Amino acid sequence: MNLKAFLLLKLGFSRRRFMEAYLDGFRKRGVKIGKNVSMYGTTIDGHHPEMIRIGDNCNITGGTILLTHDSGPTVFGKPMKVGPITIHDNVFIGMDTVVLPGVEIGPNAVVGANAVVTHDIPPNSIAAGVPARVIMSLDEYLAKF
Repeated sequence: MNLKAFLLLKLGFSRRRFMEAYLDGFRKRGVKIGKNVSMYGTTIDGHHPEMIRIGDNCNITGGTILLTHDSGPTVFGKPMKVGPITIHDNVFIGMDTVVLPGVEIGPNAVVGANAVVTHDIPPNSIAAGVPARVIMSLDEYLAKF
């Protein structure tokens, strides 16, 4: 949390004003963030934050980590893997999810808590697990409610 967001929260300002200050901290680091986005306790990769794009009407919950690089191969003399993360409009990402480099999450998708997203999630789908996989369509999900 940046200092401005922290002070607004402690001074009792509205939740929306706090959220905008919080998101501005990410925007200043190069993250592209759309309208009506909520993020709580999200960790953004410090190596390439400019490679992260988040669409409109997204909710990214606490403990989520968005990684645009993987340094694992460097131990074996290979180059670091770097890739963008694109989160399209109307996406919900559950708590403590990890999104790895090069992943695109399609519009109208839900990613369940504690998932590890290693590959693209198609539009209008619900994904969960380690690694995350599609478990049902959005229509099936909404029919349950």
